[in-house]
Amino acid sequence: MLSESEVTTTTGSKGVMVRPIGDGPFPAVLHLHGSGDTAAANVEALRIFARAGYVALDVDYRGVGSGSIDIQDIYKSLEFLNASRHVRQGAIGLNGFSLGGRLALRIATQRRVLAVSAIAARTTSGSTPTVLAQAERLTVPILLQHGTEDSVVPYGDAVVLEKKLRALGRPVELISYPGVDHGNLPWPQVYARVLEFFRTTLR
Repeated sequence: MLSESEVTTTTGSKGVMVRPIGDGPFPAVLHLHGSGDTAAANVEALRIFARAGYVALDVDYRGVGSGSIDIQDIYKSLEFLNASRHVRQGAIGLNGFSLGGRLALRIATQRRVLAVSAIAARTTSGSTPTVLAQAERLTVPILLQHGTEDSVVPYGDAVVLEKKLRALGRPVELISYPGVDHGNLPWPQVYARVLEFFRTTLR
């Protein structure tokens, strides 16, 4: 059994939280969806995490013009999780796909989290400074997953970030999916690897 509820953060962003039944406290996952997606459409991903013993949250992004995301919404989402009586304070990981993957990596350069799973994330553009330019600030374990034939976010973005993080001595793993495009990842396999990753990093 799981508990599902609609939530509103202090910035006014609305989202969905799914958690195991019981008071906990539990470790938590902030799930960051891709561009054009919504928290409501990602409830099944939240359930995957909740069934594995995590409090899982996804919040809709508010725009700030020119298609940009208000990064404060993500910061406040982290604060929301940390303030929940069901969450073991500080035991939070980030999981994101596409835009959400890039946001997850960016957030990890500025806020304390325990681990980051970034799926098909752009690292060489999309923000100033880029994720790649801020790689030195990524000190937590990183899991990258990417299709080699991604026509939306180049596979090379994952390759160059992994290479830079390894050169810095950071804990990083890149899982590649040969011949796979952006939206056709083998999702059961992808999330099995994410759960395996969080089992060892969100303790």
